[in-house]
Amino acid sequence: MVLKQIFSIPVEEGKYLVYAPLKRIAFLANAALVNAIVEKCREGEGSLSGNTQAPARSEDGPQSFMDFLRSLNFFQPDPVREDACQAKRAQLASFLSYTNV
Repeated sequence: MVLKQIFSIPVEEGKYLVYAPLKRIAFLANAALVNAIVEKCREGEGSLSGNTQAPARSEDGPQSFMDFLRSLNFFQPDPVREDACQAKRAQLASFLSYTNV
């Protein structure tokens, strides 16, 4: 579910714009980071909240960035927004049921 809400757009050779529009998060990443994000999303949220399997290479390495993304709830699925038309239809149906009594 999370992967449907995150996009990676090639910008130039080896650089990607990672964009999560519903979270209002965008950043440039290399292919290794994009692949790590995809792996984390496929693992599911249960494994994201626990300990990481890969050891951090350095304090500024990819794992600390993944921890940073986790702190932003980057890997949490966003709730599905209700379509405005559906809400209006529900209100109209409710109104019509009261007026036809």
